[in-house]
Amino acid sequence: MKVVALLLSLVALGGAQARPAVPAFRHVVVIVFENKEVQSVLGSRDAPTFNSMAKRYGQLTRYYGVTHPSLPNYLALVSGSTQGITTDCTDCVVSARNLADTLEAAGKTWRLYAEGLPRPGFTGASAGRYAKKHAPFLYFRDVVDAPTRLNRVVPLAGLPADVQAGTLPDFALVVPDLCHSMHDCSVAVGDSWLRSTLPPLLKLARTVVFVVFDEGSSNVRGGGHVAALALGTAVGARRQPGRSRGSGGRGNRRRAWKVCGPMEAAFPSALAAPDPALAAHAARVTDLAARLAAWLAWDDASLYAIYVGGPLHDIGKAAVSEAILRKPGPLDSRELAEIRTHPAAGAKLIGRLGPARDALPFVLYHHERWDGGGYPTGRRGPDIPEGARILAVADAFDAMTSARPYRGPLPVECALREIERCAGTQFDPAMAHAFLEAWDAGALEPVTAWTTLRVSRARA
Repeated sequence: MKVVALLLSLVALGGAQARPAVPAFRHVVVIVFENKEVQSVLGSRDAPTFNSMAKRYGQLTRYYGVTHPSLPNYLALVSGSTQGITTDCTDCVVSARNLADTLEAAGKTWRLYAEGLPRPGFTGASAGRYAKKHAPFLYFRDVVDAPTRLNRVVPLAGLPADVQAGTLPDFALVVPDLCHSMHDCSVAVGDSWLRSTLPPLLKLARTVVFVVFDEGSSNVRGGGHVAALALGTAVGARRQPGRSRGSGGRGNRRRAWKVCGPMEAAFPSALAAPDPALAAHAARVTDLAARLAAWLAWDDASLYAIYVGGPLHDIGKAAVSEAILRKPGPLDSRELAEIRTHPAAGAKLIGRLGPARDALPFVLYHHERWDGGGYPTGRRGPDIPEGARILAVADAFDAMTSARPYRGPLPVECALREIERCAGTQFDPAMAHAFLEAWDAGALEPVTAWTTLRVSRARA
């Protein structure tokens, strides 16, 4: 069966020393999307969730659809054969062994969660955006003729409740509706659905979550070359040797301190006065950006640059009037223009210091916007250095959740909603969505204590 092939493929993720056996899972979840070749998803800016998950976990690079259209691929997924079906028929039924038989013979439980399914055991051809052709267990006679089995085909709305109650079955097949599966809607829509669905599944112990496509748009190997990911606690996130999960690694912090530590001591007026909160803000932003970068599996050189540039990103505020930094009300146009000089002032301040060259992109570009409306240069999109883009999200989150002279701290949920709202305008959408995913998965947990701090008094 194709599901067994997915499980066996996990062995390859462990490298040459992996034991040739399928690990002992508590849960296996398979999520199936529709009709996209691998290059339409992985590497696409419309799919930040898919791409961040591919970097963090495992990508199955030799996964192909069997044929066209959809239904034969779904039948092969759960029975190892297309069963002679060549169309998307809705009244056909086959008598053949399938995954339900294999699981139950082994004492395992299973369930199919279908988005838009009107009720458990519904066998109609369609209902709104639900399509029977994407619910393969409904094509096997020993399932549809057995009420107990038939009622294991349930609406997707039951998935969160089962996860919360600890009643998720051993095997779960999850099928989005015709829009969220990318069948009728865009890659971006499907990616957004995946981002909202994954977090609770990624927290389940000894669980693997396969995210696959039924078929592509080409005839390569019969059904096209499609994206396939292996995620979850049973897979484990990719980490570089010596790097602690989520933190970016102590080695990079120590190396960076040799560079930025002396500068911090040399510029106390910039980082500690007129307000000590500037240094605390810089430390929190650096830690948050590094955790997000580790979540995205950035290499050591990129993480090191964050630990150099993060602590110094606001150093140009040494050139801004203390009265402006501490002003309790809105800034007028003159004051706003002055505070917007701090990135360029900071870059000029450290530009002559060779060891600080890695800090320049963070210092100069962290207030640029994805849509080109930022400052000081008006750069847009990928022309903004990647490090500055990740720092911009971390900087904004900490600014929102810390007290300011002109307002109190915002609740975390408000800050997260603002990051989501500004994805693609203020923020690189891939960075914004990765931040939300990492937060939901608990990879940024150390920052939750920051929301209780009331010491920050400097203007972002």
